[in-house]
Amino acid sequence: MTNDINFWTGIKDPYLKPDKPFLTEDKELKIIHLIQSYPMHCPLCGQLMRRNGFRKRPVTIKILTPAGKPAVLKIKKQQYLCPPSPQCPKRVTKVAEIQGVNFACRIANVVKYHIVQELSESVRN
Repeated sequence: MTNDINFWTGIKDPYLKPDKPFLTEDKELKIIHLIQSYPMHCPLCGQLMRRNGFRKRPVTIKILTPAGKPAVLKIKKQQYLCPPSPQCPKRVTKVAEIQGVNFACRIANVVKYHIVQELSESVRN
C-alpha cells in the first residue's frame, strides 16, 4: 500500500498509511485521508517515546493534481510523550514529521519542485 500512497501523493514517506475513508471528493477537490505513526526516540535521553494519541485536527497538505482535480492530503499525525524520569529530566512532547514536507509548511516539496520546473521552462521559451 505504501507504493500506492507514494504514487498518488508524490510523498515518499514509508510511515503514511491509509485512513478510513481513504478518498473523499466534493465538486472541486479530492481529499486523501492518511495516518502517520512510527517509533520515535526522545531527543534528550534517547529512550523510545510513548504514543500519546493523535493531533486533534489533521494536517492539510497540498499535493500535485491526480486525474485533473485539485487534491489535498488530510494526515492524522501521532503525538509522542517522554515523561520525566531519572534518565530524562524534563517532560518532552513531539509530533510525527512528514518526509517530503518541510516543517510548518502545508505544501509538499514535490509541488514546489514542479512549480520551479514549469517556471524555468517558461523562461527558456
